[in-house]
Amino acid sequence: SSSGSSSERNSKSRSHSHSHSNSHSHAHKEPSSSRSGSQSDGWTCTLLSEFAAGAVNAVSASADLEVFVASERGLFYVAAGSAATVQLLSSDEHLAVAYSATQEIFFASTAMRVFVYQGPVPLRFEWASNISAELGGAYDGPLVDMTVTADGTMYAASVVGVNVRFPNESISRLGWRQGLPTNMTTAVAFEEDGQALWVGTQQGVSRWNSADSTWRYFYLQR
Repeated sequence: SSSGSSSERNSKSRSHSHSHSNSHSHAHKEPSSSRSGSQSDGWTCTLLSEFAAGAVNAVSASADLEVFVASERGLFYVAAGSAATVQLLSSDEHLAVAYSATQEIFFASTAMRVFVYQGPVPLRFEWASNISAELGGAYDGPLVDMTVTADGTMYAASVVGVNVRFPNESISRLGWRQGLPTNMTTAVAFEEDGQALWVGTQQGVSRWNSADSTWRYFYLQR
């Protein structure tokens, strides 16, 4: 009958609507997750309330899961084991940090000094200014990036070129007199075999071959 047909259509419509609603709800259901210790695809996220670093300028880590974080709010030491712990080593802004596997020490720089750490323990510091080596070293300005080679030599980018600090604590420099297009350097990185140094500058990237002291330049024409 007409009444039965209408009732059947209404029933099908309600059934279809209910099914669509369940499907829609299921599609937008989000899984619950913890904000601390959550894990996905092998990665574990741990929120550390004491790690208030703010803007981070540099990070360096050792094979023993010691991590140094240089930030606008200071220098942080993270022991990144199964139970990560954080120590604030200095509240001064730090610009760069690098680890020396050979010497098992970290270098960390502020606008005024370059500190040497063994784990969270400070060993000494050197002035980031133009003074004699006998008084602690001469970097001639803040170091904005650092890298350390296998033999323990530290290369650091600054506004006066690349400072080179040898394991005996003597310091030399690579600047425009040695072939850089400008003394304003911003980044440094060594190739894996330790033979070639890449230097970021305000005029492109330069590659220095330490074996024969030759340069290659990469930049866009202006």
